[in-house]
Amino acid sequence: MTMLFGSIKVQINKQNIKKCQKEDLLIKLRQDFNNLIGESEFVINDLEKFEFLENKLHLLLKELYLLMDGWNLKDIQKEEFSFEINAIKSKLHKKRCNFE
Repeated sequence: MTMLFGSIKVQINKQNIKKCQKEDLLIKLRQDFNNLIGESEFVINDLEKFEFLENKLHLLLKELYLLMDGWNLKDIQKEEFSFEINAIKSKLHKKRCNFE
């Protein structure tokens, strides 16, 4: 199967998609990617907008890799979210200890 991600043509092995049973997620990911590119076809002259677009594209690319490798996205996202929460709790605890 061939899919277009913006102007990038990607050849996808059907066996990988069937193995992980996530073809619908892959199609949604492609639509999100193409929508993001379509919305961003203007010249970005603001660094903040560029960094936002770069982060969004990075997350979509990461999802694509996870899908193609057959990972369970929900588990991965939960682990990352949990890691971020623990890091924030640690920072808040350190600040609180510094004030005491």
